[in-house]
Amino acid sequence: YFSVFLACFLKFRNRYIHGILLAFMNPFRIFLMVALCLVLFSASGESKTGKFSPAPQEPGEAKILLVDDDLNSWYSGPYLESTHIVTALNDGGYSYDIFRTGVVGDPWDDDGDGNSSGTNYELPEGDEGRAMLDNYEVIIWYSGWNGVRMISSSEASILSDYLDGDCGDDDNFCTENRNIIVLTQFVDWLDYHQEGFLNNYLHADTAGSSYLVVDGTSNPMKGGDESIFDDKEYATDTAGTYYMDRPCGIDPDNQAIGAFWFDLLRGSPQGHESHAVQFPVDGYSGPQTHKAFLFADEIGVFSERSERADFFATI
Repeated sequence: YFSVFLACFLKFRNRYIHGILLAFMNPFRIFLMVALCLVLFSASGESKTGKFSPAPQEPGEAKILLVDDDLNSWYSGPYLESTHIVTALNDGGYSYDIFRTGVVGDPWDDDGDGNSSGTNYELPEGDEGRAMLDNYEVIIWYSGWNGVRMISSSEASILSDYLDGDCGDDDNFCTENRNIIVLTQFVDWLDYHQEGFLNNYLHADTAGSSYLVVDGTSNPMKGGDESIFDDKEYATDTAGTYYMDRPCGIDPDNQAIGAFWFDLLRGSPQGHESHAVQFPVDGYSGPQTHKAFLFADEIGVFSERSERADFFATI
């Protein structure tokens, strides 16, 4: 394990040195960094197309596509967390479909051949994927602990086309209103694997695991100034109860705004003071027409069912 940890240090010292040095302050963080490095070095494996479950509604009838990208249930309690999301959507009266993706089976390299034994299920590629996504006005992407395979390059391409307004050639229905909500405790891994998508479409940034604070979820979590959650705060007494509490601080670019304060990092000269970022900021006049909300935590940290419903209603 130490050899793998050292390899990670040598390979990523320029990008992750701050986060790795912080790890030595806490034995649990050492374990966490080793585990993440092991996953990184065994992140290949078979990929297949995911599926709707239950069957989707007719195009245009459901406004929301919930992508459950956390079929790997090792750490995050995905069934409970997915229930939190589904319950909140039901409480709000939203119509939605669910598409199942993520890792099924063991994501680790068990036999030492450099490949995991799990199978990664993804969005369909090309026009098939574009034709599927363009039926919905909002994509909610829940990754939970599927960090190493969260939003593959193919999926980032399809999501980018969707947010750019591309309809593809495979169907006759194409909505013009397109938006995305991403919910993940693995925003540092999203930054590593799909930094361009994180920066250009979610208008957020972090610096690897440099701003990872285990057990760091703010309580209460307070809305960012001038954001859609301004003057709101939610209790987070359940943070870490059903899954690891692993938030990473994030920054908005100059076209977005922080939506929740990260109290432990608030006032830091390095920035990354937010749990969430919303795009666009008021007065935005750029070419993009979509709206995006990135929440670098789990909605299950919110203790009250009514507040989880209000979270989606506010967005």
